[in-house]
Amino acid sequence: MTLVELMQAQVQRDGRTLLGPLDMRIEADEFWGIVGPNGAGKSTLLKVLAGALSLTSGTIHFSNCDSPRSWIRRNVGLLFQHHDFLPDLPFTVEDVVGFGRSGRAGIGRPLGKSDREAVRCALADLGLESFRKRLYRELSGGERQKVQLARLVAQEAVLLLLDEPTAGLD
Repeated sequence: MTLVELMQAQVQRDGRTLLGPLDMRIEADEFWGIVGPNGAGKSTLLKVLAGALSLTSGTIHFSNCDSPRSWIRRNVGLLFQHHDFLPDLPFTVEDVVGFGRSGRAGIGRPLGKSDREAVRCALADLGLESFRKRLYRELSGGERQKVQLARLVAQEAVLLLLDEPTAGLD
């Protein structure tokens, strides 16, 4: 099953081409690695796939969807290079991982039993059970990165977009 298809996708800004033109099809159960030098458009591609950046020309089609925004919110897990996640606020690790469920529970809605179970499983999968009640702002960079990965696992997304996911990890 095709999750996302780009056709002649291009992003330009200030007369400069940041991406494309690019044809690409991402199928379910595939793993892709995008490699290139700084400024080659890797992060731009991820932003397009995440719906955070619009194409200048070309098309993008998401699997079985009438509403791309809704599909992205429910099905795309996103981890960018820089994610401070409001580190000054007193969120616990469990809170941050729980934010991954907001696409399913709804923003601002309390987590249900299945959401809490998904958070518990994600924390266990990444060996973060003992971190549950620790404040996110007190973690090291590598620990924060693991928490962000747990957030994506809890989300149960069908498409994970990871921009340098191992940066800062041992």
